[in-house]
Amino acid sequence: MQRWFHRQPSTGRSGANRTLTATPATDQLGTATITLTVTDAGALTATDSFVLTVIPVNASPTITDIVNQTTNEDVAKAVSFSVGDAETPAANLTVTATSSNTTLVPNGNLVSAAPAPIEH
Repeated sequence: MQRWFHRQPSTGRSGANRTLTATPATDQLGTATITLTVTDAGALTATDSFVLTVIPVNASPTITDIVNQTTNEDVAKAVSFSVGDAETPAANLTVTATSSNTTLVPNGNLVSAAPAPIEH
C-alpha cells in the first residue's frame, strides 16, 4: 500500500458487487496504480489493477479577516491584511477594492502598498 493515501482504501463487503473508495492524501497530486486482489476459501487469488489519477482542484483564494476600522477626518487609514491561494503565488493574486460610499471614500483613494496595485 502506497503512503499516497491517508488511510487504507475501503470496500463494501456484501455480495458479488463491491465498491472501492480510495481517498487521496490532502494536497497530493499524481498517479497511483491500485491493485485489487480477491482470495477464495482455498487460498486461490485473482487480481486486477487500474491507474488512479488525482488532478488539482482550483481552490478559492483566502483573505484574512479585517475588523471594522475608524479614522479621523482627513487622515488616511492603513489596513493590513494577507492573501493566499493554494495554486497561485500571493504576488500573482489580484486584490480589488471598492467603496460603498464613494462621496466619503472615493475608489481612487484606495491605494495598495503591496507589490501589485489594488484594482478598482
